[in-house]
Amino acid sequence: MSSLIVRCCMSVMLMSPSAGIQQYAAAKDSILGPRAVARLHEAAVLEQVADWEVLVCVAWHESRFRPDARSKPNGNYNGMLQIGKRQHAKAMRDAGLDYNSEADRLRWGMRLYQKHGLQPWAVRTAARRDYARIKK
Repeated sequence: MSSLIVRCCMSVMLMSPSAGIQQYAAAKDSILGPRAVARLHEAAVLEQVADWEVLVCVAWHESRFRPDARSKPNGNYNGMLQIGKRQHAKAMRDAGLDYNSEADRLRWGMRLYQKHGLQPWAVRTAARRDYARIKK
């Protein structure tokens, strides 16, 4: 499937008020980008986060949209949003989420974003910059 078809499908499927986010994701990575947008959108719906699109930019800078991404050297941070195992596994478990599930890590990322904005992510400046360009 060509990246143009994927972008069109994602735009229709998500019906996001910001069509630019799908274009951003597709331009950044024509294979993983649209899938990342769909996964983040699903987590946003479950967690009722309205302004979730900025986390697409976080996911690009943190992991290049790779759900299997692990930080080096110790692998403490995992997934598209690079959620720290030492910092969050217990709280996730207490909230009924499984740290080893990428879907649950995305949901947890949405909760972190709702509570703290972009503060938990070191890439917040780059993500804000990219998001501002998309929203213009």
